[in-house]
Amino acid sequence: MRNVILSLCIVIASSVSALGIAVPNFSGTWIRDAAKSDEMGTMIDGKIQTASVDLVVRHEGNSLQVESRWSYQPATQVNYVLGDAENTFTDERGTIVTYRTTWNNNQLVIESSSKVKTPFGDTEKKTKEEWSLSADGRTLTITTTAVGSPFGNPTRKQVYTKQM
Repeated sequence: MRNVILSLCIVIASSVSALGIAVPNFSGTWIRDAAKSDEMGTMIDGKIQTASVDLVVRHEGNSLQVESRWSYQPATQVNYVLGDAENTFTDERGTIVTYRTTWNNNQLVIESSSKVKTPFGDTEKKTKEEWSLSADGRTLTITTTAVGSPFGNPTRKQVYTKQM
């Protein structure tokens, strides 16, 4: 009986440790792969212009710093606190962004909202970003969905290759 209980404890312990999820580390310099990504554009001087962004990410513990190096403006930086709690930051335009991060297995999910002015009037902008790494850790895919958009819930995918 004692051996049966000991065996059951070993099986339960190994099953519980197998459920542990390895959290990926997103640190690195990431170059946007335009061929694998959805188009990016922005309004410059009243015209929609092609845009691009590369990322420098520092991921340590529950901190994620994301420097975005834009093709059309100076770099911007956002610091996220990882964990299932509501947090805020102020973006480069002075807009307060409220966000929450969670883990869906080994995928980082960032849900955010902010009040923005648009040519169509003031609105609440809500997005859901899903960050995932390839098995070899060399490809970062960020899928962003505009939640509750008046144009539906459009999804954009950006694919980045880690600079070595």
